[in-house]
Amino acid sequence: MKYALLGKAYARSESVQKMLVIGRMDALTERSVAACFLFVTYPAIFFVKGSLTPHAYKEPITADNLAAYLSEKVKGLTLKIRREQ
Repeated sequence: MKYALLGKAYARSESVQKMLVIGRMDALTERSVAACFLFVTYPAIFFVKGSLTPHAYKEPITADNLAAYLSEKVKGLTLKIRREQ
């Protein structure tokens, strides 16, 4: 099963007013979830690649959990992700 994740992330910091999050989960399995996200900000562009495993994350792996995980990794962000199948 494949999922595409699209959403917007709004930074609480005034230095970064708005971020566009474009991500894709190529595999949503019981073993791992891998996702690549492109954070487009002004004036810089950040590329973040992350992965989750059930051993590292005790809750079921979902797009919402992945958003929470990225929110922890990128401080000061509130992620709003829309799932499209």
